[in-house]
Amino acid sequence: MTTRRPSDSDAPQQETLSHVTDDDSTRTASRLADSDAPQQETLSHVTNVEPTKTVSRLADSDAPQQETLSHVTNDEPTKTVSRLADSGAPQQETLSHVTNDEPTKTVSRLADSGAPRQETLSHVTKLEPTRTASRLGDSGAPQQETLSHVTKLEPTKTVSRLGDSDAPQQETPSPVTKLEPTRSVRRLADSDAPQQETPSPVTKLEPTRSVRRLADSDAPQQETPSPVTKLEPTRSVRRLADSDAPQQETPSPVTNVEPTTTMRRLAVSGAPRQETPSPVTNVEPTKTVSRLADSDAPRQETPSPVTNDGSTTTMSRLAVSSAPRQETLSQVTKEGSTGTASGLADLLNIRLELSGFSSDLLQVSRLSGREAISQLFTFDVEVVCPSDAGVDGQTFTGESVAIVFEQNRVEVRRVHGMVAEVHDMLANLRDHRAYRLHIVPRAYRLALVETTEISMNKAVPDLIKQKLELVGLSGSDVELRLTGTYAPREFVVQYQETDLAFISRLAEHAGISFFFEHQDGQDTMVFTDGAGFEPAAGAESVQFRENSDTRDVFELEARSRLVPSVYVARDYNYRQPMLDLTSEHVLPTGYAGGVIEYGGHYKTPAEGKALAQVRAEERQATQLVYAGRSAVCGLGAGARSTLEGHPNLESLDLLFVEVEHRATLLTGRDEPRRYVNTFRAIPGKNTYRPPRVTPAPRIAGVVTGIVDAGPGGGGNNAQIDDQGRYMVRFLFDTGAAGGVSSRPVRMLQNHAGANYGTHFPLKPGTEVLIAFVNGDPDRPVIVGAAPNPLTPSPVNSANRSTHRIKTQGGIVFDLVDE
Repeated sequence: MTTRRPSDSDAPQQETLSHVTDDDSTRTASRLADSDAPQQETLSHVTNVEPTKTVSRLADSDAPQQETLSHVTNDEPTKTVSRLADSGAPQQETLSHVTNDEPTKTVSRLADSGAPRQETLSHVTKLEPTRTASRLGDSGAPQQETLSHVTKLEPTKTVSRLGDSDAPQQETPSPVTKLEPTRSVRRLADSDAPQQETPSPVTKLEPTRSVRRLADSDAPQQETPSPVTKLEPTRSVRRLADSDAPQQETPSPVTNVEPTTTMRRLAVSGAPRQETPSPVTNVEPTKTVSRLADSDAPRQETPSPVTNDGSTTTMSRLAVSSAPRQETLSQVTKEGSTGTASGLADLLNIRLELSGFSSDLLQVSRLSGREAISQLFTFDVEVVCPSDAGVDGQTFTGESVAIVFEQNRVEVRRVHGMVAEVHDMLANLRDHRAYRLHIVPRAYRLALVETTEISMNKAVPDLIKQKLELVGLSGSDVELRLTGTYAPREFVVQYQETDLAFISRLAEHAGISFFFEHQDGQDTMVFTDGAGFEPAAGAESVQFRENSDTRDVFELEARSRLVPSVYVARDYNYRQPMLDLTSEHVLPTGYAGGVIEYGGHYKTPAEGKALAQVRAEERQATQLVYAGRSAVCGLGAGARSTLEGHPNLESLDLLFVEVEHRATLLTGRDEPRRYVNTFRAIPGKNTYRPPRVTPAPRIAGVVTGIVDAGPGGGGNNAQIDDQGRYMVRFLFDTGAAGGVSSRPVRMLQNHAGANYGTHFPLKPGTEVLIAFVNGDPDRPVIVGAAPNPLTPSPVNSANRSTHRIKTQGGIVFDLVDE
């Protein structure tokens, strides 16, 4: 051993022990005190040392302080400790290239300092436990500890706690390779300086966990774990509390992990917060959870692609927040087992049965779909088939198709429909072709018919059946499960709208909803006014489980809102002008206020009372709405199910109003199969009335009509009823002439009263202009007659100064004013 201690000197002080072999105890020490000179201790190239220790203590000094232990081999215990206190100089400890070390420990604690802090342990190979410790206290100098490249350690854990700091804080674990137990701990407290811990690559880690807690800080805080390969369990947890700073956690790709969990909780903060887990490959169960509470900041959780995941769950809970909320779960395929959002324990398969093609020929790769009450369902299904199969995707359009959901080769649900669109993906594949099929119900035919026509004296259910029959849907294709009484409508105009829009707005106005059932090899369109919803086949009861390896509901939230308490319907019937048609309905669960609606097209108080109740139930249907996510593929719009097992709710009967489906099966990247849906539901005890979302047409100007002789007319006289109304044929109507599509229409007069007024009768064939009360096509009125070559004006250029009244019989009354 060679020792040198200079004292009371400004010269550099150094102690060096080099090339020591087979030494039981080798130590090199350098102590430089009360000096401004640089102090350094270096132990280099030590081989087969039983205990090797290098200590550097530099105190009460402003000079840079450094301790370096390099290239230590087959060391039983190797420990490097650096303590630098009460100094403003940079402080650093670096342990590099340690091989076959039984315990190696590196710890860095930096407290009460405003300096940047970093811990790095570099190139440690085949350590049972490896730990490096550095404690630097009460110093304003930069402090650093670096742990890098640790190989074949059993468990690896990285923990970062940064507290009471306004500085940016970051923890970034890099790849870990075959680590048994490796732990890097860093605590930085009461500091304004940037703080950082960076462990280098670690591979084949048994359990790896990265935890970061950042508290009481306004500084940006970030934790980024780098790629981890072949971990048994990997978990990243981040809690950021009481902070206004942006906070972010980003785990990098994880490969061959048994269970991988990433959790994030951000509380009582107004700062933007984000967690982004990178791709996870071959994970047995993987779970990503984001909880953001009591915050006005934007919040987002985005899990990236997960492959061969036995159990993958992504959950987002955002509470007591007015900030935008978003959660995106990306594609997962080839499921071995599924946790809550992907690969469950039961194997999911989706088949496509298309007329004229084998289900084995068309392989489903992806699926997305949406079902909602009172709307046509849509499914977009991507399929692949061999290029040499002779398949022409353009021939799929119009064909009947069935989407079959299977679990463990047992059919769970079947959706029947037809192919409305085909997109040739034109994939750059030599051996396969890819198509996206847009699948809809057969009732989609209603959307292909757009017209303007008049219906007379038909009730709403009759109009619905009539329109469906015109597109080839009748008998078992349509079912009316109605309990209410519906009076005939005297005059109903379908004005420049599709048959689907026409029957949708009429049904919505009357409180009738529709949905689809799939049985007996076809889709059936079911209309109901509140009592026709059946339990979901195979999903009559579903379980709520946040962490599950079965297909359950794994996320649920409830939204309640205030609604008015009184609903008033008013109308006017010119046939009985003195009849009061004001009706109201009180909603017991309403808060206050009221809604008054005029022009409901009813003629009696009883009809008005029923309409007011429908309006109240329409608002009540949105008073309490549940939203959630599940892996239950048997759920569909219009189905009922009982939810069991929620810790805060008793058994809950739900009517599913809307369900969106997402599934990924084949990606070519050995990814797991995955299925997840999102849904909206209301309490099953409430009567569901559809919202009136289909716009009613309005006619702002006038249209042309022809006075019809009518069934009671004859000769030169048009039919006029006891109220002076004319039968008019509207030229936009596709119906035939002769009164078939004509209705009695009042004519506007320049003078009218009780038993007096003026009226000049119109003759058959007279062209009239017709306006509409409040622009409603169902309420026409004749505003005047218009001349044409067949019915010319009695005044023209030859007698332009004459005021003339001329009857059909030839009686002329002229007033000449020259």
